[in-house]
Amino acid sequence: MKRSTWIRLGLAGLSGILVGALVAVVMTAMDWRLNSGELFHSADGKTNWGIVRETAMSWFVPVALVAFALSPPCFTD
Repeated sequence: MKRSTWIRLGLAGLSGILVGALVAVVMTAMDWRLNSGELFHSADGKTNWGIVRETAMSWFVPVALVAFALSPPCFTD
């Protein structure tokens, strides 16, 4: 493959990671703040980091993959 192809794929990967991370952080923070059913933290303030990590990953992976697939660097020649 040409060098320009690798650069475009790298940019697409970077954009996927950045968009996925941004969405995961925002949505996980919102879930933690709402804390339905005291799932994310207890009344005494102890955070359940396992649930926080699972929630962040469940947002990050699909969003990053879609952002990578739809990234403009993938479609340029």
